[in-house]
Amino acid sequence: MAERARILTADDDPTFGLLMRATLGQVGYDVEVVSDGLQALAACERSAFDLILLDVDMSGMNGMEVCVALRGRLGALLPIMMLTGLDDVASIEQAYRSGASGFIIKPVNWALLPHRVNFQLRAARTLADLAEARQRSERLRADLAGTLEAIPDLLFDIDREGRYLSVHAQHSELLWEPAEIVIGQHLSDVLPADAAGVCMAALAEARVTGLSRGRQYALNLGRGTHWFELSVARKLGADTEHSDYIMLARDITQVKQQQKQLEHFMHFDALTGLPNRVLLSDRLQQAMLLARRRNLALAVVVLDVDDFTSVNDRYGSEAGDRLLV
Repeated sequence: MAERARILTADDDPTFGLLMRATLGQVGYDVEVVSDGLQALAACERSAFDLILLDVDMSGMNGMEVCVALRGRLGALLPIMMLTGLDDVASIEQAYRSGASGFIIKPVNWALLPHRVNFQLRAARTLADLAEARQRSERLRADLAGTLEAIPDLLFDIDREGRYLSVHAQHSELLWEPAEIVIGQHLSDVLPADAAGVCMAALAEARVTGLSRGRQYALNLGRGTHWFELSVARKLGADTEHSDYIMLARDITQVKQQQKQLEHFMHFDALTGLPNRVLLSDRLQQAMLLARRRNLALAVVVLDVDDFTSVNDRYGSEAGDRLLV
């Protein structure tokens, strides 16, 4: 069961206070009644209220002075309504300048009062929900910004036709063109033809399946060739016909260099730089197939170094290595 809303009313007319408590209590509100502004401030120090009703004309502190004080303590979201017999424009404007959420003209229409109060409470809850949603959105935006800052890859928003919508580049030196230039341009207008073709093929695959991974392209960025691997995904919550896409380009240049070094290590002798037995076997198989297909003779020449062990023993392994080279 939802908690009953708590309402504070401040009015120096005790009969009015009794009527207020009876009217609002009848429709399910808890009502506390005080007789002046100082008591209203003290009541708000003791406990929290969902809505406050202040008579404008009270001895000591008037309602508008109390409203100003409460706004400073309790913030802008708490609904505070002024009870006033003054219906001139200047008084109403003064009430709003004091921070009032609304006003009720005396004599009060008691049948309408619960509806006015309920409307203010609903409006306050809506404002509170919006403020909470805004805070969540700001936290999410901050988290996203932190995540983007931590991503070393190039991140692009691309529409389904291949035009850049936004660019995030932690390492701008990896961009073919500066981010501010490419927004609104098509991939084919920005990238070299080969790279643009790979990106458009990945985008086409993502349009059909929702995701594309593993396609690679190379760019000569003036500091040597850099290799990139693409991941393209359709944005969530959008239909296939009108969705935009996230394109992530990861710099895999170091991986490519390591693969190249590994392949060289696997197929070439580390000392002489000549093909090793693995590569020799592969090339020999190819040569044998070619010779058989063309009906040619094939010769293999083997060079051997006699008594090589004695060279190592007499002159040392460094001299033996120099002899092999």
